[in-house]
Amino acid sequence: MLKHPINKANDLRGISSAQYQELLNDPSRPLFNRAFMGLYPPGSAIKPLFATFALSNSYTNWEETIFDDGFFRFEEEQRVFNAWKEGGMDIQI
Repeated sequence: MLKHPINKANDLRGISSAQYQELLNDPSRPLFNRAFMGLYPPGSAIKPLFATFALSNSYTNWEETIFDDGFFRFEEEQRVFNAWKEGGMDIQI
């Protein structure tokens, strides 16, 4: 997952030390492997796992629409976890 214009490792073969330093200092970090080293919230990638768990344990069914009010708060804490879309959304499995 290298960023354009360097999208193949072979594109780095034969570059000068100055060009390599330029790549290392590039603010867009084209050599940073975002797939393995990037820290991102789980987002949509984990939703199918949660849906499978909810369906297989009878927490929901295929006909139910679940309203997401846009945040989650643990009862023990005052900390609030906000969703990316303000105001929530309807989720249909």
